[in-house]
Amino acid sequence: MIIVKPAHFVAVPLAMWGHLRPLLHLSLNLLSLHPHLHLTILVTPSTAPRVESELKSTSFAHIYTKTPSASGTSTPISETGPATVTHHTTLAEQQHEDKAIVDRFQIITCISPEFPLPDEWTPETMAQEGIDYARTLPSFIKALMSREYRVDGTINKFEDIPLSFMIYNASKLSSRMS
Repeated sequence: MIIVKPAHFVAVPLAMWGHLRPLLHLSLNLLSLHPHLHLTILVTPSTAPRVESELKSTSFAHIYTKTPSASGTSTPISETGPATVTHHTTLAEQQHEDKAIVDRFQIITCISPEFPLPDEWTPETMAQEGIDYARTLPSFIKALMSREYRVDGTINKFEDIPLSFMIYNASKLSSRMS
């Protein structure tokens, strides 16, 4: 019997919607394909409302639906060769799989207490937010890697699942134009 352990990954997008949105879609597709996968996405305060809005769109309706139960069923692992290898799903394994995608997903807004949230987002305040985000990311990642229960006031839903990997998306701007 193959036992699949829960895995936890963190997505760290650049603090801009054009970087965050594709990474969000990729991450949710990974959660759709892998029922033992759990995701934490680290966002800035200016992008958090857009993420929440995107998750409520009709294209993500499937993330709120639990997977159908198939306790005790047999699933072929390999259909090649003379004998087909079969994985028998136990009740305990199926209970891990009987979660909606949204139950395996958490958003953590990364900002330092020193950063004053503006009443209005301007290019200047967003630039300052990006700098603050870059400075605070290491402490948030360290807290997740240490499996802390609270990450700067936010409850870590996956404290019992060790961090398996991280997807980090960034862009480097060249100081020299070609």
